[in-house]
Amino acid sequence: MVITANVTVTRDGHRWPTETITNDIASETVAGAGCDLHQRIATALEDGLRDALEVDAGDWVDIEIAACPENPDLVGKALTWIV
Repeated sequence: MVITANVTVTRDGHRWPTETITNDIASETVAGAGCDLHQRIATALEDGLRDALEVDAGDWVDIEIAACPENPDLVGKALTWIV
């Protein structure tokens, strides 16, 4: 499942410019029981975001799904990941 997300990092009270990240997430990563879909997506995106944005412990990462052709219901959904 390809997800495009608008991502903004806040570090030490400073909000960095929003970046658009596209990540291909294995469908089995976001399928199945357990935590909710948003949590599974955030978990799957973490490695890509760490590399792309060089996030550090304590950073707040706001993620808004901008596109997801395989699951258009996700578009507009937002979540925050605290590193």
